[in-house]
Amino acid sequence: MARSRGRALRERLRERNPFPEGSATIGLWLVAAGVTAYLFLAVSGQVLGSERYSALAVLWAVAFAAAPGFFQPLEQELARAIAARRARRMGSAPVIQRGAMTGGVIAAALVVVIVLAALLFPVVDSLFDGETLLVWALAIMLVGYFLEHMTRGVLAGNDRFRPYGLLVGSEGILRVAACAVLAVIGFESAGPYGLLIAIMPFVAVAIALTGQRGLLEPGPPASWTEISVNIGLLVAGSALALALLNAAPVVVKLLSSESESEQASWLFAGMILSRVPLYFFQAIQATFVPELSGQHGAGEHAAFREGLRKLTIAVVAIGTVSVIGSAILGPWAVRTFFGSDFQLGVRDMALLALGSSIYMLALTLGQALIALEHHGRFALGWVVGVVAFLVAVVVSGSDVLVRAEIAYVIGALVALVTMTVLLWRSLRETTGREAEALLDAVQAEPVEP
Repeated sequence: MARSRGRALRERLRERNPFPEGSATIGLWLVAAGVTAYLFLAVSGQVLGSERYSALAVLWAVAFAAAPGFFQPLEQELARAIAARRARRMGSAPVIQRGAMTGGVIAAALVVVIVLAALLFPVVDSLFDGETLLVWALAIMLVGYFLEHMTRGVLAGNDRFRPYGLLVGSEGILRVAACAVLAVIGFESAGPYGLLIAIMPFVAVAIALTGQRGLLEPGPPASWTEISVNIGLLVAGSALALALLNAAPVVVKLLSSESESEQASWLFAGMILSRVPLYFFQAIQATFVPELSGQHGAGEHAAFREGLRKLTIAVVAIGTVSVIGSAILGPWAVRTFFGSDFQLGVRDMALLALGSSIYMLALTLGQALIALEHHGRFALGWVVGVVAFLVAVVVSGSDVLVRAEIAYVIGALVALVTMTVLLWRSLRETTGREAEALLDAVQAEPVEP
């Protein structure tokens, strides 16, 4: 009886998984998006050179820490809420409206922060080398990615995986095609390339929604809690995780002298190549949390631990290969794809790959915490990691490039240790609650004579 209830519960949870049978489709489009992202960065790096490229590198780092950090949790929760309503044959328009209001407020607040920072602080000169167009590009981009993540959430919740994949892939394909046009024409300032990044989410959303019907079905009113009471913790944790991942080039740009400013470009190029395994880890993330959540909800904790153990071993193996490969081939790859003036050595590439590998492992354990519904602990792990990164930047006595690399490794390592302790505690608490519930049930059961 208990087993049949567990299987039924597991099936219901899997039915509500926003990415049930479409994970392979999304994964293929993610490959296309990843390849085109690398092509865009490589082509623009070759055209701009390491000195002018540093401003574009900072824009990319800031944008892709802020946009997914703030809006990907909204996408995930919106997809979950829509899928849950569809399972109950309820229209999803009210919950989409709630999501749009939540994301719109976040996007507006971010734009205000960018404008105020540009007016009150020397952001244009210190971060963007006087390229005012890059500040505008950043503001436009955040609005665009709010719309994109909203659209992705709506499509995923409605099992529209082909247009979801088209949205992800078309953005990258159009961006690199437009980048090639700019390169042929001969644009040699970072502003136009930054504007390309900003505009493409709007174009991709329009392409993906063409011909789509029935996405805004009327239904009963949605409360704020239907999106999720944990959305704030998810946003905080996700934003901090991506801040740690992308902070090193920004630190180099802020702390380097005028003669060292191009080192931000070097570091960014090295990080892009060293985190190839991390980028494709996104395809695993799409199904990892729902699978663990289903096992946790069905009380299959042995399966939960075994699945987590296997993935952890795989991540460690992939990370080890990445560190070795980056140390051997990384310096050559950076010069080949980005230009001969991008000068990173074996030590630089090994440290960057080590930081990315540790980060990927911390991310794996963090996803397990989310599956156990410990969103606050997930956020806490990244808070500790970011603080460790900042402390390492301050206390390290090395040159600015090495300081950023070492701080990246230390921040990721501290986040990993924190996640490990928090996850161990969470698993023990789960086991303890089960034992207590079993004891209560035994004591409440009448004893047959």
